[in-house]
Amino acid sequence: MRPLLSILAATALGVALTACTPYAGGETVNGHRALERVPDEGYVPSDAEIAEAEQRSWEEATSQEWSCWYDPTINENWHDDVFCTNGPTNHRPTLLPGQFVTEADMRAAGSEYEAYLNSGGTPTN
Repeated sequence: MRPLLSILAATALGVALTACTPYAGGETVNGHRALERVPDEGYVPSDAEIAEAEQRSWEEATSQEWSCWYDPTINENWHDDVFCTNGPTNHRPTLLPGQFVTEADMRAAGSEYEAYLNSGGTPTN
């Protein structure tokens, strides 16, 4: 009987403490309710916090790393089935021209082309 009372007391304490936290229930994730932070209405960021956030935003906006992935077209030309972008610029290169290609070939060529672009190469075609 004593262990049962301890379990009930611990459960009640957990429920009471959960109800007092500064979190509100959010969307469900994998069937469980996700928690999200409730913003403090009176919070004002410091100048240093603002400067740090601006610097991070600038670095993210100007990084422009290329990303390429397999993206088949409906034009019966398998050689242009890779799509590349660095954010502001989109590019669909013609890869492995003049040979029979498979999806696996195009995925591998797309990865190689992405590495080429991110090492300073310029888009071709």
